Amino acid sequence: MKLSQHYYQNAQVVILVFSINESATLQQCTQLIEEIKISVSDALIILVGQQFTDQRQISIDETIYFAEMNNITYIEISYLEDNQQQINVLRQQITQIIDQKLK
Repeated sequence: MKLSQHYYQNAQVVILVFSINESATLQQCTQLIEEIKISVSDALIILVGQQFTDQRQISIDETIYFAEMNNITYIEISYLEDNQQQINVLRQQITQIIDQKLK
């Protein structure tokens, strides 16, 4: 998967979202992360795992390991729960991460 640099050039923060219900989506993030790190080396990359069904294909350990190996932040949300609450939690977590980076 290739993403146009226009979407992230000069970005301070890049949020990549993948489905923990489809393992191929995490693999697609690998190439995107490499492209972003080359183009915007000082950008903070936040990886967000979304769960839409209870048929999880990617374990939490696998995603944490993936994030650590790529030196990026990982957040997981589930749409099996209250959707608005999950969006609020995600927003709060991202805000905290960005605030910490800017300090």
